[in-house]
Amino acid sequence: MASIFLQFIFLLFLVSIINSIIGMFRIRKILREHSDDPNIQGVAIVNGEVKIIQKDEVQSKATEQVKVCCCDKMVDKTDVYRSVIGDEEYYFCSWECKEKFENK
Repeated sequence: MASIFLQFIFLLFLVSIINSIIGMFRIRKILREHSDDPNIQGVAIVNGEVKIIQKDEVQSKATEQVKVCCCDKMVDKTDVYRSVIGDEEYYFCSWECKEKFENK
């Protein structure tokens, strides 16, 4: 019985390695196709699909501002700490503010 279980684990391990290698080759192919494009920031894998991240997409997300709940100031969404409690999402300017809020 243990032998069958070990074979199953080994098979899962092999399948995951093969899928990782296939994913790396797909990423490499996409990057080669777009190697001369100066607007490429990077690559993202979303739901198994390889997508190109363009520089203008990254810049537009970086300018989004949110209101921090502990000190009521506006901060870039990329620079805040986030906590989800229930259905509400809270933003914090520092890790200390986040801990203070969660310990109340």
